[in-house]
Amino acid sequence: MKQRGASSFPSSSVASLFLLSGPGFNGSVAVFQASLRTPELTWERVRSQVDHVIWPDGKRIVLLAEGRLLNLSCSTVPTFVLSITATTQALALIELYNAPEGRYKQDVYLLPKKMDEYVASLHLPTFDAHLTELTDEQAKYLGLNKNGPFKPNYYRY
Repeated sequence: MKQRGASSFPSSSVASLFLLSGPGFNGSVAVFQASLRTPELTWERVRSQVDHVIWPDGKRIVLLAEGRLLNLSCSTVPTFVLSITATTQALALIELYNAPEGRYKQDVYLLPKKMDEYVASLHLPTFDAHLTELTDEQAKYLGLNKNGPFKPNYYRY
């Protein structure tokens, strides 16, 4: 027996599922997208990262970020900030993977300032910025170790 709202054209059950609920939103799920690429469906570009997928009977879904990660593609956060975040997360995961058994318990940890400053230094070439090493006199005057971290303990990123 044909389900109410299901179309008569051959497609996956995923595409038929969207027909059951009327207008809906889909946020870039590759499984769904593959089933939506059929000759029977009309694709209408609304604007960058937003498409309408329209069935022959007029029902439609709004597809966000086709083929891309939704949280990155539709984000208003600049890609530079995302790069810094991803780099920091990657280094933290490497640390967790390489740490000896028992170093970290299941808890929340602040990342070391040294790691954060290292990630920042990796991104300086983007601005054509170059760091010089503190002289002994400068480090003494500022009350810092020449090699960092360069922010006081009370400072939180």
